[in-house]
Amino acid sequence: MTPEYINSNEPVYRYLVTYFLPELSDPNFRQASAQEIAQDERMIYCRHMAAWLPHEKQYSKIVQTSTH
Repeated sequence: MTPEYINSNEPVYRYLVTYFLPELSDPNFRQASAQEIAQDERMIYCRHMAAWLPHEKQYSKIVQTSTH
């Protein structure tokens, strides 16, 4: 799943933001990405989620759930 796909698909984006909320809210992530977040918060979230999604143990279930 690409960042562009996540960004353009509102239901997928909302589902993944909810799933990754602890990571997206992490102060270390927010501090390290502060400049990018200030420029385009949604796309930095999409890139982060797309990068980590394949490493999730429940990857196929997450993808299936988010696209239905």
